[in-house]
Amino acid sequence: MKSVVVLFAGILLVIGPAPAHSVSGYSAPVVTALDACADNAFGEAMAVALPAARGGDADAAAVVGWLLVEGEGVPADLATGYRWLLLAAHHRFRGGGRDLG
Repeated sequence: MKSVVVLFAGILLVIGPAPAHSVSGYSAPVVTALDACADNAFGEAMAVALPAARGGDADAAAVVGWLLVEGEGVPADLATGYRWLLLAAHHRFRGGGRDLG
């Protein structure tokens, strides 16, 4: 568990600073998902983050990956979770922005 938390923190450092397009710096779905996580409403977080991740939001992809790796709100799926995390990190380096598309 500790190594996964460290991995997630590392990925958040890799994906870089938040953009200036919202108050918190993250898209509305990511803010909603993170708020849901803070309330231990992990199923709600996944329901909000997954469509945003599929739509190209790299931060949402990182949230989806973390939820899948941890098994929070969904059955744990390490392979799929790591793919989402790697996709988010890859596109932050390559594209220089938060959009995966």
